[in-house]
Amino acid sequence: TVDGTNGEDWFKLTISSYLSGSLQGSEDIYLADYRFSNDSLDYILSSWQHVVLPFNTDSLSFSLSSSDVGTFGMNTPGFFCLDQITAEVATGIPQLKASTLKIYPNPADNQIMLDQIDGILEIYEISGSLAMTKTLNGIVPIDISVLKTGVYIANVVQKDQIFTTRLMVTK
Repeated sequence: TVDGTNGEDWFKLTISSYLSGSLQGSEDIYLADYRFSNDSLDYILSSWQHVVLPFNTDSLSFSLSSSDVGTFGMNTPGFFCLDQITAEVATGIPQLKASTLKIYPNPADNQIMLDQIDGILEIYEISGSLAMTKTLNGIVPIDISVLKTGVYIANVVQKDQIFTTRLMVTK
Protein backbone atom coordinates (compact mmCIF):
# COMPACT_ATOMS: atom_id res chain seq x y z
CA THR A 1 0.00 0.00 0.00
CA VAL A 2 1.03 3.58 -0.49
CA ASP A 3 1.12 4.93 3.05
CA GLY A 4 4.41 6.81 3.13
CA THR A 5 5.93 4.61 5.83
CA ASN A 6 8.89 2.29 5.95
CA GLY A 7 7.11 -0.20 8.20
CA GLU A 8 8.47 1.24 11.45
CA ASP A 9 6.88 4.68 11.68
CA TRP A 10 4.71 6.12 14.44
CA PHE A 11 3.23 9.47 15.48
CA LYS A 12 2.49 9.96 19.17
CA LEU A 13 0.75 12.47 21.45
CA THR A 14 1.97 12.52 25.06
CA ILE A 15 -0.28 14.15 27.66
CA SER A 16 1.54 14.98 30.89
CA SER A 17 -0.31 15.81 34.10
CA TYR A 18 1.14 18.19 36.72
CA LEU A 19 0.12 19.14 40.25
CA SER A 20 1.84 22.20 41.77
CA GLY A 21 4.55 21.92 39.12
CA SER A 22 5.33 18.27 39.88
CA LEU A 23 4.77 15.61 37.20
CA GLN A 24 2.01 13.21 38.30
CA GLY A 25 2.07 10.95 35.24
CA SER A 26 1.75 10.77 31.47
CA GLU A 27 -0.39 9.02 28.89
CA ASP A 28 0.80 8.19 25.37
CA ILE A 29 -1.71 8.06 22.51
CA TYR A 30 -0.40 6.78 19.20
CA LEU A 31 -2.15 8.83 16.51
CA ALA A 32 -0.56 6.63 13.82
CA ASP A 33 1.33 3.38 14.29
CA TYR A 34 3.04 1.29 11.62
CA ARG A 35 5.34 -0.76 13.87
CA PHE A 36 3.38 -4.02 13.74
CA SER A 37 4.81 -7.07 11.97
CA ASN A 38 1.24 -7.78 10.79
CA ASP A 39 0.41 -4.89 8.42
CA SER A 40 -3.33 -5.32 9.05
CA LEU A 41 -2.75 -3.93 12.57
CA ASP A 42 -1.22 -0.67 11.29
CA TYR A 43 -3.46 2.37 11.76
CA ILE A 44 -4.00 6.11 11.61
CA LEU A 45 -6.62 7.34 14.07
CA SER A 46 -9.57 8.78 12.18
CA SER A 47 -12.14 9.06 14.98
CA TRP A 48 -12.35 10.66 18.41
CA GLN A 49 -10.62 8.75 21.19
CA HIS A 50 -11.68 8.90 24.83
CA VAL A 51 -8.68 9.40 27.12
CA VAL A 52 -8.86 9.22 30.92
CA LEU A 53 -6.07 10.73 32.99
CA PRO A 54 -6.26 9.10 36.44
CA PHE A 55 -4.10 11.74 38.13
CA ASN A 56 -4.76 14.67 40.45
CA THR A 57 -3.81 17.63 38.30
CA ASP A 58 -3.89 21.37 37.98
CA SER A 59 -2.27 21.60 34.54
CA LEU A 60 -1.60 19.53 31.43
CA SER A 61 1.06 19.66 28.74
CA PHE A 62 0.83 18.14 25.28
CA SER A 63 3.78 17.05 23.17
CA LEU A 64 3.95 15.42 19.76
CA SER A 65 6.71 13.08 18.64
CA SER A 66 7.37 10.95 15.58
CA SER A 67 9.77 8.36 14.28
CA ASP A 68 10.04 10.42 11.08
CA VAL A 69 12.65 13.01 12.10
CA GLY A 70 15.03 14.82 9.75
CA THR A 71 17.78 17.41 10.00
CA PHE A 72 15.31 20.19 10.82
CA GLY A 73 13.14 18.22 13.25
CA MET A 74 9.95 16.19 12.94
CA ASN A 75 8.81 15.64 9.33
CA THR A 76 5.30 14.56 10.37
CA PRO A 77 2.81 17.47 10.42
CA GLY A 78 2.44 18.22 14.12
CA PHE A 79 -1.19 18.78 15.04
CA PHE A 80 -4.06 17.09 16.86
CA CYS A 81 -7.63 17.98 17.86
CA LEU A 82 -9.01 18.17 21.38
CA ASP A 83 -12.67 18.34 22.40
CA GLN A 84 -14.89 17.98 25.46
CA ILE A 85 -12.44 18.20 28.33
CA THR A 86 -14.13 17.30 31.61
CA ALA A 87 -12.78 17.15 35.14
CA GLU A 88 -13.95 15.88 38.49
CA VAL A 89 -13.54 18.76 40.89
CA ALA A 90 -13.56 18.24 44.63
CA THR A 91 -16.64 20.00 45.92
CA GLY A 92 -15.72 19.58 49.55
CA ILE A 93 -16.89 17.40 52.38
CA PRO A 94 -18.84 18.80 55.32
CA GLN A 95 -16.78 20.16 58.20
CA LEU A 96 -16.12 17.51 60.80
CA LYS A 97 -16.91 18.06 64.47
CA ALA A 98 -15.66 14.71 65.71
CA SER A 99 -13.96 11.63 64.32
CA THR A 100 -14.92 8.75 66.57
CA LEU A 101 -16.93 6.77 64.02
CA LYS A 102 -15.95 3.09 63.83
CA ILE A 103 -16.86 1.09 60.71
CA TYR A 104 -16.09 -2.59 60.35
CA PRO A 105 -14.91 -4.47 58.46
CA ASN A 106 -12.69 -1.86 56.89
CA PRO A 107 -11.76 -2.50 54.10
CA ALA A 108 -15.22 -3.81 53.22
CA ASP A 109 -16.81 -5.31 50.13
CA ASN A 110 -20.62 -5.55 50.20
CA GLN A 111 -21.70 -4.65 53.75
CA ILE A 112 -20.52 -2.76 56.80
CA MET A 113 -21.46 -2.42 60.45
CA LEU A 114 -20.92 0.64 62.59
CA ASP A 115 -20.98 1.46 66.26
CA GLN A 116 -23.42 4.37 65.99
CA ILE A 117 -27.02 3.28 66.50
CA ASP A 118 -28.94 6.27 65.18
CA GLY A 119 -28.43 9.12 62.75
CA ILE A 120 -27.93 9.56 59.04
CA LEU A 121 -25.06 7.75 57.31
CA GLU A 122 -23.58 9.69 54.38
CA ILE A 123 -20.87 8.10 52.23
CA TYR A 124 -18.95 10.50 49.99
CA GLU A 125 -16.64 9.74 47.08
CA ILE A 126 -13.17 11.15 47.58
CA SER A 127 -14.09 13.87 45.04
CA GLY A 128 -16.71 15.12 47.49
CA SER A 129 -19.85 13.90 45.71
CA LEU A 130 -22.42 11.99 47.74
CA ALA A 131 -22.35 8.25 46.87
CA MET A 132 -25.09 6.99 49.21
CA THR A 133 -27.08 7.82 52.33
CA LYS A 134 -28.97 5.67 54.83
CA THR A 135 -31.02 6.33 57.94
CA LEU A 136 -29.60 4.36 60.86
CA ASN A 137 -31.86 2.66 63.41
CA GLY A 138 -29.89 0.29 65.60
CA ILE A 139 -26.88 -1.87 64.84
CA VAL A 140 -27.70 -3.68 61.59
CA PRO A 141 -25.67 -4.62 58.50
CA ILE A 142 -25.59 -1.86 55.89
CA ASP A 143 -25.54 -2.87 52.23
CA ILE A 144 -22.78 -1.04 50.32
CA SER A 145 -22.76 -3.29 47.25
CA VAL A 146 -23.56 -0.27 45.05
CA LEU A 147 -20.16 1.27 45.87
CA LYS A 148 -17.24 0.65 43.53
CA THR A 149 -13.74 -0.20 44.70
CA GLY A 150 -12.15 2.91 46.16
CA VAL A 151 -11.69 5.20 49.14
CA TYR A 152 -14.71 6.96 50.63
CA ILE A 153 -15.46 9.33 53.49
CA ALA A 154 -18.23 8.07 55.79
CA ASN A 155 -20.12 10.54 57.99
CA VAL A 156 -22.80 9.87 60.57
CA VAL A 157 -24.87 12.95 61.34
CA GLN A 158 -26.39 12.94 64.85
CA LYS A 159 -28.20 16.06 66.04
CA ASP A 160 -25.56 18.80 65.73
CA GLN A 161 -22.49 16.56 65.37
CA ILE A 162 -20.81 14.84 62.43
CA PHE A 163 -18.75 11.72 63.12
CA THR A 164 -16.41 10.73 60.32
CA THR A 165 -13.95 8.09 59.15
CA ARG A 166 -12.39 6.81 55.98
CA LEU A 167 -13.93 3.73 54.36
CA MET A 168 -12.10 1.52 51.88
CA VAL A 169 -14.21 -0.61 49.54
CA THR A 170 -12.68 -3.61 47.78
CA LYS A 171 -14.54 -5.86 45.35
